[in-house]
Amino acid sequence: MVLVIAPLSEMSEAVEKFIPVTTYLMVPFSGAFYFVGSLFEGVAKVVLYSPPVHGMEMMRYGAFGPSIDPQYDFVYPLAVSLPLILLGLILTRIVRRRLVVE
Repeated sequence: MVLVIAPLSEMSEAVEKFIPVTTYLMVPFSGAFYFVGSLFEGVAKVVLYSPPVHGMEMMRYGAFGPSIDPQYDFVYPLAVSLPLILLGLILTRIVRRRLVVE
């Protein structure tokens, strides 16, 4: 099996076009524009699968205190992020071994 890696200039152009679209699509899933407590129960359950929502709820609780009804789990974002970081580090090591910069 041969891993073919695109030249860095082509990768940079692809990433340059991909990042703004991804960022734009993540805005509704970040929890920045709504309180989870104000959503319908079914919608709130779905929204809480997004780790950034928990971070936003924690920040709101820090800013507004008990005057709001925050719904967050401190462990969930860590439980989702740590395996993804580990996967990213493993993939980085694999690519670094095979990458040839000309």
